[in-house]
Amino acid sequence: MARTPTRQLVEGRIHYLYDSHSELPWREIEAAVDKQFLDSERKEIYFCTMEYSEELCWHSGGARKADVTKLRNEMLKPMDAICRLAERFQPLGNSIIDPEDRKAMDALSQMHADGKINLGTEFHNVAASVSNLAVRLREMTTFEPDQTGQSPELFGLEKFVEQSLSGANSKPAKRSAALIENAASGVKEYSKWGIPIGPKSKIFRLFVNSVLKENFTEYQVREAFKNVRKRFRRNNSPGGR
Repeated sequence: MARTPTRQLVEGRIHYLYDSHSELPWREIEAAVDKQFLDSERKEIYFCTMEYSEELCWHSGGARKADVTKLRNEMLKPMDAICRLAERFQPLGNSIIDPEDRKAMDALSQMHADGKINLGTEFHNVAASVSNLAVRLREMTTFEPDQTGQSPELFGLEKFVEQSLSGANSKPAKRSAALIENAASGVKEYSKWGIPIGPKSKIFRLFVNSVLKENFTEYQVREAFKNVRKRFRRNNSPGGR
């Protein structure tokens, strides 16, 4: 799954993969994992797909960094031109207005006078506002840390994994395919809905791909677990958020 351009995340409309838990392809899902799910389990799985959809739409709905930068530059170009023009008629320091420029401005003011506005005054007011806006645009020069080029589907997968692990049963691991290592409790394996929830579980990967209508590789699933683990450790460490 190819990486996507770095994006500036913005709010957008959410398109859910399914509108209700009854819409999931349960026959295919249950055949893939050789397990029949209870209605309560189906609802929990459906909730996981909602979380996946929200994360997917959040990341895929962002604007490309290149487009944001291009638009900013296109906006700044005429703003700078207006500011430079305004300085000709209200120069800084001891500079003197060019007599021909003054006459041209006076002529324009008379041609467009309607008794309600003064062209020169209004132009300088606009230039002041444009100057403030240009300063603000130049302050926004970098993207926030959560902007990334990772595929939106992989962000969704991480959210699906995280929700699948929520409330999962755990037991001491028999192998190194555990999600979390804890010095007090030891390495653990997880299960939920009667299926294993782990980075190396073929059953879980079949389950994920059947539910999400995707074709995630073993590597992508393992990376999703790894990233979830990193967030878990960071959020639960002293000083973590």
